[in-house]
Amino acid sequence: MTEPNPDAKARKREYYLRNREKIREQQNEKRRERYRSDPEYRERENERTRMSTRPGYYRGYYLRNREKYLTSRTLERHGLWPEEWSAIWNAQGGRCYLCERPMDLSEAFMEHWHGCASHEPRKSCRYCQRGLAHNNCNIVVGHAGDDPDLLRIIAGNLERANAEIAARQAVMPQSITLF
Repeated sequence: MTEPNPDAKARKREYYLRNREKIREQQNEKRRERYRSDPEYRERENERTRMSTRPGYYRGYYLRNREKYLTSRTLERHGLWPEEWSAIWNAQGGRCYLCERPMDLSEAFMEHWHGCASHEPRKSCRYCQRGLAHNNCNIVVGHAGDDPDLLRIIAGNLERANAEIAARQAVMPQSITLF
C-alpha cells in the first residue's frame, strides 16, 4: 500500500478553496436534478423541510422514538435498564416521590443528589438516586441546592403569603355586574 502524497492532499485542498462556489453549485445541481426525477426523494425532502420548520418538531421526534430515547437516557444518565426504571415506577405507584401526585411515565425524571463524586452532576448512580419526580419538583429541589431546611423556610413563607392574600381578598370590594 502506498503512502498518501501530502502534496496531492494540499493541491486538492487548494483546488477546493479556489473553486468552492463552483463545486457547491455542482452539488446543488445534482440535488435539484434528483429532486426533479426521484419522487421518493422529493417526498422525503418535503417532509424533512415541513418537520424541521414546524413548532414542536423535536417533541414529535421524541414521541416517535420514545422507547429508544428512554432506553438510552436511562442507561446513559442513570445506569438503569428500562425494567429497573419500571420497577422504581411501580414501587412508587406511578406517583412523584416528592409531591405524591400522580404523574405520567413521560413526566418522570430521576431525582438524585448532585453532589455525588462518582460521576458528573447530570448523571446519577444507585447510591445518589432518590426517586422518580415531576420535572418541576426536580427543579425545585435542584434550585434549593438539595437543602430541606431551605425548602421548609420557603414553604412557611409561601403559606404566610397565601394567608395574607386570602385575608386581603376577603375584604376586597366585589364588582357589580350591571347585566
